[in-house]
Amino acid sequence: MKTHLLVLVCLLVLPLSVAHANSYTYDVEGMLAISGHATCDGAPCVEALAFSFVWQYVPLTTNALSGVTTYQGATTHRHVTSTGPLAPFALVSSPSVAAYIPFINSARDEIDLLVSFDSYITETPLVMPAFRGLAQLWGCQSEACAQGFGPGEPRVGLPLYGPATVHVTRVPEPMTLLLVALGILGFAGARRARWI
Repeated sequence: MKTHLLVLVCLLVLPLSVAHANSYTYDVEGMLAISGHATCDGAPCVEALAFSFVWQYVPLTTNALSGVTTYQGATTHRHVTSTGPLAPFALVSSPSVAAYIPFINSARDEIDLLVSFDSYITETPLVMPAFRGLAQLWGCQSEACAQGFGPGEPRVGLPLYGPATVHVTRVPEPMTLLLVALGILGFAGARRARWI
């Protein structure tokens, strides 16, 4: 009976470890703010975003000669809460990350969270993604954005930056969680059998 149980556990654990071998996943959460002109009831217009998403490195290319794989960041499980005259914003769905992560509202106004270059394309996905601590109001397509933050007319490529605070944590691998669960079950079984 014990041998059958051990074989069953091995058969369950092995596929999980192989499937997760190339998964480099991180939880990312933070806040950013952009301040504009004093046209919001006599005070500066402020757009603030709180966000969270999962960042995962996925294989991009493998060099045929060296065998070195290049990984690119991709985001999933996106959540954004925004306040200000341009809200609401959403994190744009994209299969891959560039030097920025775009947040866009229904009027196509765009605020970008700036990503460090060595994070969005890397050969070392075990290194946590890094962010520059800056957000940029990249584009104003709406009249509200142009008057409150921009040059008075719709435009892209605006030089308007604001602070961004970002926290990154590594997502535990399923193997780690499985081993912890097996340890707890083993301890509970040993107590039940009065071995401890």
